[in-house]
Amino acid sequence: MKHLKATFPISERRAARVVSVSRSTLRYAARIPDDEPRLIHRMEVLVRKHPRYGYRKIGDLLRREGFRANPKRVYRLWKREGYRVAPQQHKRRRLGASQNACHRHRPARKNHIWALDFIFDRDEGGRSLKWLSVLDEYTRECPSLLCERSITALDVIDELIRVMSVRGVPAHIRADNGPEFIADAIRTWLEKAGVGTLYVEPGAPWENGYAESFHARLRDEFLNAEAFANLREAKALGEHWRREYNHERPHSSLGSLTPSEFAAGPVALPVGATPLPQGNHRHHDPGTLIADRTESGLQVSTTIHSLYEALNHGFRRRRMQAIERILRFTDKTTIVDIGGTPEFWEHCSCQPAVTLVNIVPCSTPPTSKQTCVVGDGRALPFPDQSFDVAFSNSVIEHVGGWEDRQRFAAEIRRVGRVYAVQTPARGFPVEPHFLAPFLHWLPMRLRIPAARWASLWGFVARPSKRGRRADSPEHPFAMSF
Repeated sequence: MKHLKATFPISERRAARVVSVSRSTLRYAARIPDDEPRLIHRMEVLVRKHPRYGYRKIGDLLRREGFRANPKRVYRLWKREGYRVAPQQHKRRRLGASQNACHRHRPARKNHIWALDFIFDRDEGGRSLKWLSVLDEYTRECPSLLCERSITALDVIDELIRVMSVRGVPAHIRADNGPEFIADAIRTWLEKAGVGTLYVEPGAPWENGYAESFHARLRDEFLNAEAFANLREAKALGEHWRREYNHERPHSSLGSLTPSEFAAGPVALPVGATPLPQGNHRHHDPGTLIADRTESGLQVSTTIHSLYEALNHGFRRRRMQAIERILRFTDKTTIVDIGGTPEFWEHCSCQPAVTLVNIVPCSTPPTSKQTCVVGDGRALPFPDQSFDVAFSNSVIEHVGGWEDRQRFAAEIRRVGRVYAVQTPARGFPVEPHFLAPFLHWLPMRLRIPAARWASLWGFVARPSKRGRRADSPEHPFAMSF
């Protein structure tokens, strides 16, 4: 239009008629939506936080936060702002042939198949970090991401016991042929627990595809983005990333749901997961102790965990009622709970304002009247007498040595006008950590050997190397009651 007006002495009206263009189109000025500056700012924050996410994943996160942004709008803003994900070159691999491969033996339900694998990294000092990941292939949840300098078969058993006691016992475990996974100790223990093993073909890691895909995300979004000063920092950051992966990161194979949302609701099968043929699949309760098979082939089971949970629920409810009656809780009471969880306060009849302090973020989302704070119980970030009640449930015995416990107790007295602290009683006949009767009454030289044959929920396993030293302040039997 400008060219026509500059070349010929005609008006804009005549020029628009010649080229068949409406003058309103020529004069149209785009109107920027009111929420676009806020949307662009939030997009920049998410891109900096997740540098390996593309515009589709960023769009999913924006829509989860309430922004009205369809994929076309997100893509337009993405290109206008100049965002891009650095391309990666992927190697081509042939398809495995093992019958235990993930494309042949597919997950059909939650806790059907767990995938185990290791991945390695280094801290800033050049020392090795070994990560063990446990992945539910059906829901894509990661119930465990263990980080240590070294992890043996016994450590793998300990971690599986911890996860199974909370999540349940899987039907199968898929792993490669690493020495930690094929050791006699773990194979024997899995057989006693009634868990089948799916070992992939040696030299074919792609047959454990779910674990490999998860490790690609772990490496790309976390390990390559973080520099770890030491093992403790690696553990804390790894746990934070695991919780974010389970509860905040939308998964493309789950219809942009997070793994925890997919596991919680009635949804369809994920992409690539088809039901197995009907067969005689055994389901095991998470608290069932599977005994050795007798010569007649019988298998004896006892539900230790179920009985314990039934009794424990009643004890917790009556204890909360007593605490409410003594401390006179109301909806206006302010409470700081050091080392607590949101689930603990479900037994409370009223709704006080509770601040939960832990060394890692809360795994369960808090309610509207609960606040999660990351902090150290020995140096609480609150002014004096800032809460009506300072509360702690069986935490003080885990904070370290005698001096650490004194600091912990002093902080509780400082921040609360009144306080209530529970500690294990030596006179109680059942040791609370291992559920073993009379174990804590034995001399120290006999406690550790006895603990090798009594562990949580009745699973028989030796303690890991992290808990074998009786003089370690983190070991439950090294504590003075």
